[in-house]
Amino acid sequence: MSLPRLSSNLTSPAWRYQNSSNVASDIRFNCPELDKDAVHNYTTVVVKEAKSLYATLVLIGQSAAICRVLDEGIVDTDLPLMYFRPYKKQTTSFSTTSGRSVKSLETFLEEHKQEFAEKQWSTLAKVFSLDTHYVLDQNDLLPFIPLEESEYIEKRGAFGKVYSARIHPSHHEFKLDDSRALVAVKELHSPDEKQFRKEVEILNLLGSRNPQCPHKHLIQLLATFKHGTRYHLIFPWAQCNLRKYWEENANPEFDESTVMWALEQMAGITDALMLVHNFMPSLPGDSKGGVRSTGTTKLSAKEGEEIFGRHGDIKPENMLWFEPEAFDEYTSGILKLADFGLSRFHGKDSRSGLSPSGITASPTYAPPEWQLKRPVSRSYDIWSLGCVFLEFITWLIKGWHINEETGEEVFTEFRGTENIYEINDDNFFTITPHNEAIIRSKVVEWVRQLHEHERCSQLIHDLLETVMTNLLVIDPSSRISAKDLNAKMQEYCKNARRNPDYMLKSNPYPAPDPPGLVTSHSSPANLHQAIDDQRTSDLPAPKATGNIVPSKISRILDNSVIDNLFNQNSLARRNGTWPPTGRSVRSIEV
Repeated sequence: MSLPRLSSNLTSPAWRYQNSSNVASDIRFNCPELDKDAVHNYTTVVVKEAKSLYATLVLIGQSAAICRVLDEGIVDTDLPLMYFRPYKKQTTSFSTTSGRSVKSLETFLEEHKQEFAEKQWSTLAKVFSLDTHYVLDQNDLLPFIPLEESEYIEKRGAFGKVYSARIHPSHHEFKLDDSRALVAVKELHSPDEKQFRKEVEILNLLGSRNPQCPHKHLIQLLATFKHGTRYHLIFPWAQCNLRKYWEENANPEFDESTVMWALEQMAGITDALMLVHNFMPSLPGDSKGGVRSTGTTKLSAKEGEEIFGRHGDIKPENMLWFEPEAFDEYTSGILKLADFGLSRFHGKDSRSGLSPSGITASPTYAPPEWQLKRPVSRSYDIWSLGCVFLEFITWLIKGWHINEETGEEVFTEFRGTENIYEINDDNFFTITPHNEAIIRSKVVEWVRQLHEHERCSQLIHDLLETVMTNLLVIDPSSRISAKDLNAKMQEYCKNARRNPDYMLKSNPYPAPDPPGLVTSHSSPANLHQAIDDQRTSDLPAPKATGNIVPSKISRILDNSVIDNLFNQNSLARRNGTWPPTGRSVRSIEV
């Protein structure tokens, strides 16, 4: 475990900014030969221009030297002084960064010189202010208080690491809960200033509409700093992410407070996403507004979508849970959308010919167009949000349970399917051997179980139908916009507040399949084709040899499935296989 470089003997600004009478008393004690006016003059210079210099001398027990150092014209703007170890050609031990020799410290013993060289950094520790960027020397000590080993948490990702820290209460001006509150420090792996500036500008843009009252469901950037060659961002510390919250509260009560809290959090995240999607920034983006996923998969922004925002990596891990604060309207805490390092705020870069760059997708929550290498748009986030919402509803209805033998969450394990490359994945869609995307049949079956669960209320029916008919839609152009989804979610909240029975009264569907089974073919023949794909695509496919596409597996279907599909004509043109193809209909056995 590597802790960040911090000060173990941090000097409080209360010492450096002490009142002039204390400084004057110290000067009179150490320099009794000075008259009243001289003491006053030295005191004024210390308080106005040499607080850190004076504090350093106090720390090493050499405050008596302050007058002769000031006489040489050395003040805080000259710190840190460069220290040179004894060398026969070196006439002085210290110099300013501009190269001017400092002779007033030559009377110090060598141990005191070394001490000054070390301690000066601790007196230069910054006082972090909100929305401010700081450039620190590699030797600058961060104003962080050492943590207990149990308090230090570090997580690494593709673009950086995040670790917990506690800033000395006198070294920040943030409105944190208490003096011992932690912050999250995100250190970027790349020293590229452009990458850093993009993430910061996105966060600042989102907060710029009302800096005094930022969106309560968007993570707030507190400050940034460059330490040596590495860029850092400081955020409030979250107690956990949404997935961890589900795990730690695995058996929620299905009561008014719990269901209302969950609904309001989903609505709040939707409202935050609407802000992201409808923000048209002025900062330059990529020349093609593209995104890049892991490996060699490269995606480009859909035409007409280049100037809008997109988060690009919506998942439970990027929804952070914060404990409720005093007088907080959310007594169970609040979720905030975070990690905008992968966000894209498109636009044309000032230089042409740049290769597409952007997000690294989380495959579980990525939409079909990601795997099919099709142009992406803001609807990318809508699909991902649908996946998260379905898991959120699952937690409310069935709880969050782990299979002790496999270590997998039950829903994750249920929908896990071996794809055509013999890799087991937990996507919410399946790519057929014909390179078409369809909603995974296991997902459809899971939704049916939720509809039929004894806890299922009319609110849950409405949420599930919205997810399956508006969010988890194969054709990205048919997915609902964040604005329209937000309107739906606000209406659900309004209905729930007005009528608790709407969200709590048990109203499960009977055995027949509920709305939401995904088809969308405009003719009986195509419906039969959908049946064929839906029932065979989730089966292990024959191994591909060379460039040969695996052939279809014949499957006999139950007539009830066919009847159900025919009853879903209202979903036609919504959830069909995508991309569309002109191939002829294959025969199936019925």
